[in-house]
Amino acid sequence: MIEEYKLFSTPLFISQYTEFDINIVKDLFYDIEKNDTNPWEYCKGSYSSFNKEKSNQILEFEQCNDLKKHINNLIANINERLGIPNNFFLKESWFTINRAHSFHGVHNHNPSLWSGVFYVTADENASAITFINDNLNTNWPYAGKISKPSELTSSGSTFKVQTNDLIIFPGWLKHKMEYHTADTERITIAFNYSNIG
Repeated sequence: MIEEYKLFSTPLFISQYTEFDINIVKDLFYDIEKNDTNPWEYCKGSYSSFNKEKSNQILEFEQCNDLKKHINNLIANINERLGIPNNFFLKESWFTINRAHSFHGVHNHNPSLWSGVFYVTADENASAITFINDNLNTNWPYAGKISKPSELTSSGSTFKVQTNDLIIFPGWLKHKMEYHTADTERITIAFNYSNIG
């Protein structure tokens, strides 16, 4: 007899938030991009409000108030479920407009407690998000090709996304945006919550 233990599971939460006026928010985002005299073009042709003083807290804008309340409620429920104290606060939030041929390499949001992304627009051709299994940053399993990858042997998990998807994950979890080949825009609101000052 042999007993199997799955150690150190990683929580990840996906839901839909449909009570959101996409057009009003898109107009706000385009206006911010248009008036940015020193844009940070992290990927050619795309735009992000990250590290912009006022627009780096996009969830504080009136157009995003209901979304922020929804995220706060979700995080409070998640913390309660996991036994984490509910002394969290929104640290930062920003929007990104990804256009054709954009991507975002592997990164994480340490030391945030929770990070997440809300998909304002993401059609069937929108690039996916991939989460990296950091437990496998060595060469394990090194006994050859895995015939049926599982949560224990896979080096990552990729999720197709769609408009109104909301994903919440631990800030330390490495992830990347896959290459966006579509001509349509993939617009997101990303956020970090912390419980330390």
